[in-house]
Amino acid sequence: MIRNYSQLDQMESELMQVLKSIIIMTTFSWVGIYSFLGKAPEILWPILGCAYFLLTLVLIRKLNRAHQFYWLIAVLAIINSILVFDSSIKLIFFSGSLNNLPFSWLETIGFVMTIFGFWSQIQLKRIQLRDSLAHNIKSGRLELTKGYWNLNRPLHFDVPTSELNKTKRLRQLSRLSPIVTALGLVLARVLDGGLQIVGFGVCLYILGCVIAWGCAKYLAIAFQLLEWEKEYNIRIKI
Repeated sequence: MIRNYSQLDQMESELMQVLKSIIIMTTFSWVGIYSFLGKAPEILWPILGCAYFLLTLVLIRKLNRAHQFYWLIAVLAIINSILVFDSSIKLIFFSGSLNNLPFSWLETIGFVMTIFGFWSQIQLKRIQLRDSLAHNIKSGRLELTKGYWNLNRPLHFDVPTSELNKTKRLRQLSRLSPIVTALGLVLARVLDGGLQIVGFGVCLYILGCVIAWGCAKYLAIAFQLLEWEKEYNIRIKI
């Protein structure tokens, strides 16, 4: 079987983006843990993420079905979000100022809502994929007759005009994000030590949610590819 190496390059590129995110988030989390708690940072998740990344680089060379790749990259992205969540929980609940406070029902509701939000993101992305089926076929991303998934072609989660508007909004938000971050840091500096730790932990928790919502995309694609395989009685290959 002749492997299309351009497809392999695309898979490796997506994996590298997640790995870069792990490195950035590890550095950011470690700075917070060491600066506020004075403890040695947790190395389990970064080591697990890097080891899994190397394993995935080997496995993608043997993949045939498209959904398999998205399961693999979703796990790598989830490791990244867990890394951030782990640091945020240590800062919020196990810092010196809150060490003796019990775990209340409010925190329980918060975690349940986080899981619900993650599940909602998966469902939303699946709905968008189903609604944009014709656009993905037209773009060449999906070929249903023989069952092919071309990673070199554009992937649509909505109609192109909507995607253009979303891109514009995302660019505007990306320009505002440094300003919001700077305001958050200024606010943290005027708070006392305990609240400062909690504030940084909350920022990490929100960041973990953003990463988790992003990796929901990979799970949505995997689920939807399996649904299309069943619906059209085909195997969608890379």
